[in-house]
Amino acid sequence: MADIFSLDGLTEAAKRTVRTFAQALASFLGVGSGLAGVDWKVALGAAGGAALLSFLHAVSGDVSGGSGASGRHAVT
Repeated sequence: MADIFSLDGLTEAAKRTVRTFAQALASFLGVGSGLAGVDWKVALGAAGGAALLSFLHAVSGDVSGGSGASGRHAVT
């Protein structure tokens, strides 16, 4: 991933954030519940929280050893 402070880095972080939001929101549309059975306040809150964590993870550069905004990789 590109440097987070560049346009490419911000674009990649935004894409990741949107994907995470959509995935978390989709998880609330479980089999058989349908759109009417979803508590939208809870679903949107959880998806928003997941998106925020995803963005912060991208910005942090993932110092835990994976690849993040900084492009660092763990050496094992």
